[in-house]
Amino acid sequence: MAEDCFAEQTHGLEEGSVDAFWIETLSSLDEAETAIRGIERVSDKPIVLCMSFDTAGRTMMGLTPADLPAQLQKLALNVDAFGANRGLGPAELLETLISMSAAYPEVTLIARSNYGIPEFRGGTFHYHGTPELMAAYTEYCLDIGVRIIGGCCGTTPEVIAVMHRAIDNYAPREMNPETQAKIAAFIAENRTSPTPSAESKEPTDQPRSGRRSAGRSRARHQL
Repeated sequence: MAEDCFAEQTHGLEEGSVDAFWIETLSSLDEAETAIRGIERVSDKPIVLCMSFDTAGRTMMGLTPADLPAQLQKLALNVDAFGANRGLGPAELLETLISMSAAYPEVTLIARSNYGIPEFRGGTFHYHGTPELMAAYTEYCLDIGVRIIGGCCGTTPEVIAVMHRAIDNYAPREMNPETQAKIAAFIAENRTSPTPSAESKEPTDQPRSGRRSAGRSRARHQL
């Protein structure tokens, strides 16, 4: 069984003294359930889950960001944090996190965007992202309450350093209409894909206000 494979990997990682189990780039809840069940058979260390929403605002298996909390709750799957990774770029990933945040405002959220869309040129891949774009994405993630922020495909150490400085220099902003308008403009101006249709997109939700404290709760979220 696939669950047995995850349990076997967990044994090895436990022997290596890992601090947590990070599951990412999933598109199916079946995959997520199998991984989480396998880990929980062996360990009680923190579990993190990131799905990839890159098909008209959904995962390849049709899951929407707003669906995820309810589906995890339905399956009684416990995670310490969840969010999104990979995707099409920082604008789409930020929009994903806004929907996820509105559906379950108390969870510890994770954002790990690709450095944009890759293009193969001159024998290597080039991404459309810029350090400035990722710095702005970082600040807007903080605005909506994301606690764990990083990059995924195409992100270099230099870009991570720029994002780190954005976090260090961040001054909390009130989530007022002006801030909401700036976030909406960032998403509209930097989107790399067409806006999801009404049939494939959840109603637009307003970002929640406030940046969370730096402390991390050890209590696992039972959704």
